[in-house]
Amino acid sequence: MSDESPWLVLAGIAADLMPDVGIAGSRAIGSDDALLRRNYVRAVFALIEGLNYARRYVAEESTHPSTEARSKAREAAGSEKKAQEPGR
Repeated sequence: MSDESPWLVLAGIAADLMPDVGIAGSRAIGSDDALLRRNYVRAVFALIEGLNYARRYVAEESTHPSTEARSKAREAAGSEKKAQEPGR
């Protein structure tokens, strides 16, 4: 994994994706163009997925929580990943 702080990874992902959501949203508001609205929805979902990844990364890799808390976070992330697998 990266040598960066997990919190910086979270902030970096948000900083990269938030402007895209804002731009797509400003173009889609009041527009009848389905493509612009679809791009806005895609940007929002990309932001959600990016922040969810970063949240799991912070939970699993941060040194701030206790060892037990990190272990629980890893178990929860593993369960979440299993639930996302096709066929479940």
